[in-house]
Parts: sequence; structure tokens; C-alpha cells
Amino acid sequence: TILQSVGRDTATALKKAGQRENPDYPERSVYNPRGRYDDDGKPQPPKLKFKRDTYFGPVLIGRAGASDDLSPEAEIELYTRFDQVVDEAARGAYRQAVLRAVAGEPIGYIRGLKEFYSLTFKVTPDVLIPRGETELLVDAAVDLARKRGGAGKLWDVCTGSGCVAVAAAHHAPGLTVLATDISPAALAVAAKNIRTHGLTERIRTAEADLLALPDELAGEAPFDAITANPPYVSDREYAELPAEVLAEPELALRAGATGLECIERIVRDAPDRLAEGGMLAMEIGAGQADAAYQLLTEGESFEDVRMLKDLAGIDRTVVARRRG
Repeated sequence: TILQSVGRDTATALKKAGQRENPDYPERSVYNPRGRYDDDGKPQPPKLKFKRDTYFGPVLIGRAGASDDLSPEAEIELYTRFDQVVDEAARGAYRQAVLRAVAGEPIGYIRGLKEFYSLTFKVTPDVLIPRGETELLVDAAVDLARKRGGAGKLWDVCTGSGCVAVAAAHHAPGLTVLATDISPAALAVAAKNIRTHGLTERIRTAEADLLALPDELAGEAPFDAITANPPYVSDREYAELPAEVLAEPELALRAGATGLECIERIVRDAPDRLAEGGMLAMEIGAGQADAAYQLLTEGESFEDVRMLKDLAGIDRTVVARRRG
């Protein structure tokens, strides 16, 4: 994979360059991300040399994001071209990609692509990079649709790249989806992914702040299901996030002083947007399960509240059913 290629080449290049840390010159930049200097204090960027004309990493980087064909067949075709000669443009793109990776930029942004729920999505710094734990939202939506004969109306809130909306619609062909986000830039990315996966007839996008439906969409409610991956990072936690996470949109990560601000608003407004018996599935942060459970059970709007664990065993998604 490109992640492995970048990692191997970066480690080798840094080792061969003989660079060292100099505490007297702490400045860092994309061209000197580790703050490395020679004996004279001169910044030393990583050095990359290609020993042969065919090299898989540069081919991957050179092709990443160059085509709208995100099908499995296109990826397989790329992986089988080990004998493709790497031109200077691809080498240069690869060198820059390595520098960006060493500087802490997420691989998803460097490639411009991320796999999610067996599908490939375009990603940019305007959206969160899809994560494996968010697939639990798709599981919940698809399971509900199948129990109801494959049909239904889904509202995907804080859609970002559109990965949840697209994956749910792809795996539940009778599902129609409204995908909303407060960020116009994020919606542009989502719209592109919707077009790429051929789902423009079943997924509609609109700008909205959480569950505040614009007037022109007021008639869309009620929905059979609402999925949401809202901001849930507290101010204190945000200040402690690693650099690669801070490269992602603050608007999609940071919720406020407690981290529960957006979750509270969704729980408050969801009953008025859901049909009777409708499902709310919402991603939450580590350690927020008790608070989310209390929010959903302290009133009379929801029942059958349960938690879904991610692969690390953390309560990551809360699912509840509207009474009725």
C-alpha cells in the first residue's frame, strides 16, 4: 500500500541521510519536519533516491486522485502494473508525498482517497477522513432498512465526505437519503462522491446545522432513521490531539467545553424529525457512553437504547428507537 511504501522509503532515506536532532535549531517545516540539521546547523530534508526505473510507490502517488474511476477493477489494474516505468513527474510527486507524510499530514489527504465499507471515497482537508469505527453507523442503517423490506428514508447528519450516506444507499438499494452538513466545502466533496458512485437519484445534499432543517426541506420529515457523526471532542481534548488529527477540520471535531454539545442538540431535536419507531444512530467519543445513555433515557422520547462497540471494544455508537 502507499502507506507502507511511504513508511519504508522515509525510514531508509532518513537513515541514509545521517541526520540528527539539533536542540539549538528547533524550527520545523514541511521541508524539515523533524528539525534535523547537519554539523553546521544547516537544515537537512530527507533525501530520496530511486535505484530503478520501476517503483510501485511513485506509481500509486502519481495516479492517486487522477481519475474518478474508484472501482475495485481500476485499483486491481493499478496494482498489477509493477513494470510501469516511473517518469520524473511521478518521482517528484512521490518525493513531495513523502515529505508531507513525514511532516504529519494524514495519508488520506496525501492520496486524496480513503477506503470505507468496501468503497473508495475522495477526501480533501475539508472533510474528516473516514474511519473504520464509523462503519457502525452504516451497519445500523442497513440493518434497519433490510428489516423493513429494504426501503426507507435516511437522514445522514454531518455527512462530511458522504461516506455513510453513500455506503448505506449502496448496500440498501431501496433506501433514499438526505445528506446534510454545515460546511459547503464538505458538501461539495460529498456531492462528488455521490456522483462517482452513481447515487444522485437516491441521495440529496443540503446545507444544515445538525437537525435544523431549512424551510425548503421541512416536508422531508419524518425519517425512518437518522445517522450522525457529530463533533464530540471537548476543548481540553482538542488541545491534546496529535498533529495528524489536528490536520482535519476543527469544525467537524470540536464540539465545545464538554464535547457533548452537539450530541445534546441531536437528542433534543431528533424526536421531531423521526417517524414513530424510527432509529437514531450516533457516533460518540470514548468515555461518552454513560452521558449519551442518560440523555436518551431521561425523557420519554426514546426506548431500546443500546451501545455498539468498535473493534477496540469501545462503546462507539449509540442506537435508540423513537417511541411509538
